[in-house]
Amino acid sequence: MDITTSKSCSLPATAIFQAITKSLLDDYTQNTKEELKEEDLKPGLSYIKYFGSKNQHSTKVTLESFNPPNLYTAVFSTNRGKQRISYRLEALSDAETTIYYSQEVEQTSFYQKANDFLLGLLFKKGLERKIDAQLTALVNYVEQQM
Repeated sequence: MDITTSKSCSLPATAIFQAITKSLLDDYTQNTKEELKEEDLKPGLSYIKYFGSKNQHSTKVTLESFNPPNLYTAVFSTNRGKQRISYRLEALSDAETTIYYSQEVEQTSFYQKANDFLLGLLFKKGLERKIDAQLTALVNYVEQQM
């Protein structure tokens, strides 16, 4: 199920992108137990992310685009398919930004595609609300850091 949404806020794009970068660096360190410097964030960087109540699940995270302060795209790959998450920031002024968020899902089998289609019909609005809440949380986090 593909989702695209946007949110405008009264924050500089650089501050928002810095929060996204910090989240990526923290996630990398948490999952690899290795420190990563911001200058090492380049397309092609990948690591294994563990999740679940006992870290029993994993996904490969690959940085596809990293163009501060405008574009961040990561691909999350599992045996079930790929999910591409993208944040594109458009600075409207020094203190106004529109965040464009997109999520694309590539399923590997016909059954997964059919399941994704049916679940999309049922749960798309809920997922859109969840993503909007995540963008609001990102904006609130950046506001607290300023």
